[in-house]
Amino acid sequence: MLLNSPLKALYFSKEQYFYHYLNAYVTKGNNFCNIKPKHYYFDIPFTRWPLYVAFSLSLFALYFLMSFKKFAFAMPICLICLICLVYYIFCWFSDMVVDSTILGRYNRKIRQSISYGFMLFLISEIFCFSGFFWGYFDRLFDPSVLTGGSSLPYGMEPLFKNMKPVYGTVTLILSGYLANWAVYFTHLCNWVARTICTDLAIVTGYLFLGIQFMEYSNLLFTITDSVYGSCFYFLTGFHGLHVIVGLTFLMVQANRMYFCQPNRVRMQGYRLALIYWHFVDYIWIFLFFSVYVVNWTASYYYMWNV
Repeated sequence: MLLNSPLKALYFSKEQYFYHYLNAYVTKGNNFCNIKPKHYYFDIPFTRWPLYVAFSLSLFALYFLMSFKKFAFAMPICLICLICLVYYIFCWFSDMVVDSTILGRYNRKIRQSISYGFMLFLISEIFCFSGFFWGYFDRLFDPSVLTGGSSLPYGMEPLFKNMKPVYGTVTLILSGYLANWAVYFTHLCNWVARTICTDLAIVTGYLFLGIQFMEYSNLLFTITDSVYGSCFYFLTGFHGLHVIVGLTFLMVQANRMYFCQPNRVRMQGYRLALIYWHFVDYIWIFLFFSVYVVNWTASYYYMWNV
């Protein structure tokens, strides 16, 4: 909790968003640190952000698909929806930080429920990636005769000859390793080492995105060159989107570390960010061996038999 925090005093002094919520569900003493919930569960106050996020995400997906068909003003509206989506998510997360850090509402039961919900979210992500890998493996192990019996586009050399994916894999694994060290130093109450490891994990994550961008700029085929080109760009690009989300997650938690100083017990946000970051690592390792290594050996097998 923030002792004698001006930000905390501001939320308690103004009769706005949480005023009725505090009177109805929380008992507080004379100072701002004596806050006790009246019940163990979290009765969510009025919030409009989930509805706004749902609408902005739906409109973003709709106009993004319409932009492929060259509809008028589809791309500008798509960008506006994306900006609104980012803004609404930021407002939603800000309210959650206020509930946790300032109001002290996230007790053990609430943190446990958030962890279960986050695990269900990761399970849905695993099933989403499973569908994409299913389509890729269907073409990998059953190539068409139109591509010369190979899953690679005609005339393309195996991508494993390019060492950028190897560098990117090492960089992403190093980023997860540094994030683990940040949690370790948090338990040791070494705040300086924790901050350094967190910042290095974020920097290496951005370095991975830079390596992937350099790889894209040097490729000789596009997303429309055979099924392999479509699967390659979709899998790596969709994973890159998850890397951006994971980096945003880590940066938010790093910002909380700078200003809130979470202790060894109340650091659920950073633990969930670390779990998501390791999920991104594992997906990339499986993607690396599936798209680069397995495809490399399979292409040479087809070339040898021809």
